[in-house]
Amino acid sequence: MSRPTLLATFAALALGPGQLTAQGRLISAEAFSDLTVGDIPSVAIDYTIVPDERGGTVPVEGLAFGGARIMDVRAFALGRELDVSLSVVGGSRIVGEVAIPLNRVAGQPFSFQLVYRVEGAEERDGTLTLYRLPILAVAWPSEEALPETFTVVVEVSDTLTVYESFPSGLREVETAVGAPRYRLSLPVIPALVSLRTSRGPPPTGTLPRVLDLFVLVLLAGFGALGWRRLRAMS
Repeated sequence: MSRPTLLATFAALALGPGQLTAQGRLISAEAFSDLTVGDIPSVAIDYTIVPDERGGTVPVEGLAFGGARIMDVRAFALGRELDVSLSVVGGSRIVGEVAIPLNRVAGQPFSFQLVYRVEGAEERDGTLTLYRLPILAVAWPSEEALPETFTVVVEVSDTLTVYESFPSGLREVETAVGAPRYRLSLPVIPALVSLRTSRGPPPTGTLPRVLDLFVLVLLAGFGALGWRRLRAMS
């Protein structure tokens, strides 16, 4: 399993066992966040689901990370606002439900949007800024674990350099105008999307670079060992 998929799987499991027991199914989730506007960024997630036979509500769950907390949650579908009921468990976990129209046919796809703000998303240290975006996720399993079941696009100031993300795999998307955008796709919904940015050159000792260096040293060691064995056999 690749490192991005493994990390994302661990993050998804952190949301709890509700994903394994619910009868509804998640088809896709498309998230967007603009980090260039204000100190409290918003997150918008377009969900497509297949409601269970009971219908009426969709369970959602989220976690607080560090000082980043989900607030002001709203939901929309079919041109109107939906009722949202949420509660905080243990000070860091959000659980709740989104009410959907009762006339939705069980087994038929239904789309709605979650919009919320993230208080404390930024953590600054000199020229470095860490952004944490907790994901308020539908607590149902995916219909299929496709590579792009979950996608997120994040807009970042053009004065910043993104040098690390969680889950890893964030890539810059070409845009004709405006601030740079970065995109990530995963087969599962992570509990958190985070970006480490810098004003100017990024630090040299980042985790991806350390891991890449470790792999290179390991490969070089195996190569030297193999060369010695070949020389001993000749």
